[in-house]
Amino acid sequence: MLSSISSTIKWKAFSMLNRLADVRSQTSAEPGIYPPTNYSDSAGDLIWVFCSTIGELNACQPFIKSLELRGQLVLITDRHCYRESYQKHFGNAYVVELTGRTTDGSYLTAQLPPSLFFVCEIPAMPCDAPCRLSYGLLHQAKSVGARVHLVNAWLYDYAPACRMDSLEVRLFRKEYLDSFDSIGVQNENIRSRLIQAGAREERISITGNMKFDSLWDENIRITDETSRPILSYLENSNSPIVVAGCLADIDECYILIDAIRAIRISHPDIRFIIAPRHPENQCFMQSLTEKLEQSGLVYKMKSKLSTADLAGNDLLLLDTFGELKSFYSIATICYVGCNHNVLEPLAFGKPTIVSGEWNPLYPSYPVYQLTRDKKLIMHVDKSEGISRKII
Repeated sequence: MLSSISSTIKWKAFSMLNRLADVRSQTSAEPGIYPPTNYSDSAGDLIWVFCSTIGELNACQPFIKSLELRGQLVLITDRHCYRESYQKHFGNAYVVELTGRTTDGSYLTAQLPPSLFFVCEIPAMPCDAPCRLSYGLLHQAKSVGARVHLVNAWLYDYAPACRMDSLEVRLFRKEYLDSFDSIGVQNENIRSRLIQAGAREERISITGNMKFDSLWDENIRITDETSRPILSYLENSNSPIVVAGCLADIDECYILIDAIRAIRISHPDIRFIIAPRHPENQCFMQSLTEKLEQSGLVYKMKSKLSTADLAGNDLLLLDTFGELKSFYSIATICYVGCNHNVLEPLAFGKPTIVSGEWNPLYPSYPVYQLTRDKKLIMHVDKSEGISRKII
């Protein structure tokens, strides 16, 4: 009890400091709350689910679908680019876009008080991963009686992004971990490290990687009306199709584009689709399109297509969210960007190519290592190796 009171006092003091910082920077905002596109009055209790990006949503999708049967979903993200995609996958869910401020939790619990709160994969510790989830959100959910759970947990070992984040880690790491009524981790290493950091051993279970659960989900939801005719057109084109997805590194894109240029010389019938990991990153997209223009390849951007008219182009740039799985399903060969999920194309039985130096700290690494050892994927490097392997 005393520990709980102490944590509450600490959190109030920290929140005051944070609010002062917001005032000085002249920033104030409330989380964006977007209602379901397919609303149902008989939804039941509110269930919060934090998925920072579409990657976490996809990794935990079968589990999240099971939660739909138990209550009204509230999908929470710290990014302001995934709302449309989340709504396409879960039309009955609210979608919330956090501001990252300490006041997010009190505002949301007043508007949408949860009975359950699930954090998907990251951050397993405060400020550990490339996303922003304040301890305040967990603290407020517990204060209204919600049970809080962490699933598919992984550690990235990111450093705090600013002084306030550093202070939050120092003050609340133990409380953050203690907020979870249960923790499902991907392996023994993550379990040991969380226990070392202060998590209660009896609350942690090794559940494996939820990405493997997604292998059994064969339902491809194509809700974008432009995508349906494009996919049908490509499937019926009688041309080999190469789909390169999850491209997050611009240098890897350059290597891949050089490989595509080489392939087109001898095999002009092959169709290419490339999907950047973060199409919302304007600098990245500008560099990518400049490289495409310099290459002489004729390309069209998916976001600018209103019909399935792909005649005369060499490449489709898939610059939309949540559709990559659909395009993997019609591919002849797939290429997966370094440090990302190889299971999606493998689930469709597609020959899959990767390249680059994979980072052992990423949650994709154990899957990459396993599938490479079992010769389920082909690892090649440089433009010449990629083009030879595709041909």
